[in-house]
Amino acid sequence: MRRFFALFPLLLLLLAPTTASALVQEPFFQDSFLDMAEDAATAADEGKILMLFYEQEACPYCKQLHETTLRDAKVQSYMQAHFYPVLLDIYGAREVSNFRGKATREKAFARSQRVHFTPTVIYYDAKGHELFRLAGYWKPMHFLASMRYVKEGHYKDKNFQDLIRQIVQEQAAKQ
Repeated sequence: MRRFFALFPLLLLLLAPTTASALVQEPFFQDSFLDMAEDAATAADEGKILMLFYEQEACPYCKQLHETTLRDAKVQSYMQAHFYPVLLDIYGAREVSNFRGKATREKAFARSQRVHFTPTVIYYDAKGHELFRLAGYWKPMHFLASMRYVKEGHYKDKNFQDLIRQIVQEQAAKQ
């Protein structure tokens, strides 16, 4: 019985909830201190655009995104060249500093950004203003188009679906 009481605190430690995320951290995702203003500034200093991936555990569409779209060589290459990707858990408890420097939790930050479904990818400018939002799972061609849409500034004057149509027409013309 003494042995049980001696080992009981260790058992509690093993069973205690953890704040570490079980989300898939891709090797090309940034290691972030979750200071959004700092991440946006760092991205801008590197000539890149902040790209936040909002996900949750046990999300089948997040899994599909990682297993297909994010495995695509063109997607990876374009993302690494032009974007600063950071992963967030919409139900997470890690501390996040929002774009105005206020400390909050991942869950509250995701809510403040109106993220209710996963996966959701939001692109932000250097000041933390949303440029474009891509909700749900998208195939590599569409995901790559979303990155082009933001990087090339099309979000300012063109509908995303119009860009998709243009890309499909360009591909058809090549065949």
